[in-house]
Amino acid sequence: MSVKAPDPFPLNELFSLEATVEEGCDPPRRPVSASLRVDAAMPQHRHGMNTDAVVTPLGGGRLRAQGLLLHMPGRWELDLDVTDHGVTERAQLDFILE
Repeated sequence: MSVKAPDPFPLNELFSLEATVEEGCDPPRRPVSASLRVDAAMPQHRHGMNTDAVVTPLGGGRLRAQGLLLHMPGRWELDLDVTDHGVTERAQLDFILE
């Protein structure tokens, strides 16, 4: 999976990201018709985002998640759960939002 997202993530502003899910690590890689769930949490504060991301398939293994909102500075964990044929795998990104 590859992800295009704002760099750095914005503070207290809605944003979106785009993920591309492909099968295998070596070329040729084929797009996968998977579902994506995106969420974020602040483990030290024991809460997450105040919004729910809406994921839209774009075709060719690409998906867009809109409506993400990181409402306060601090340590965040961004979770991307990809489900394909009943199997879910998670990619997680930890970062400090200033």
